[in-house]
Amino acid sequence: MLIGPCEVYVFGSVAKGQATGASDVDILVVSNRLPKDCKSRGNLKEKIEEKAGLPLYHPFEIHLATGEEARESPVYRSAILEGIAL
Repeated sequence: MLIGPCEVYVFGSVAKGQATGASDVDILVVSNRLPKDCKSRGNLKEKIEEKAGLPLYHPFEIHLATGEEARESPVYRSAILEGIAL
C-alpha cells in the first residue's frame, strides 16, 4: 500500500465536462499519510503512476495533499466540493 486511506477526486475541465483534446485529467489524492517534503512526494507520484501502469507521457496530473493542505487551498477545496469523488 503506497498511501493508506485516502480520498480521490477528479477535478478541473474533465469533471466540469469542458475537456478538449489538449486537456489533462486532474486527480487530487488527499491523505494524512503523505510525506512532507517535495522530493518524497515526487517519488510517490512516480510510484503511483508506475502502479497504475501509466506510460512515461500520459494525460494525468496527480496532485497530492494532506487534509489540512486541501482545506487551506482554494483550488483543492473547489476540487473536493465540485469534483467527482472516486
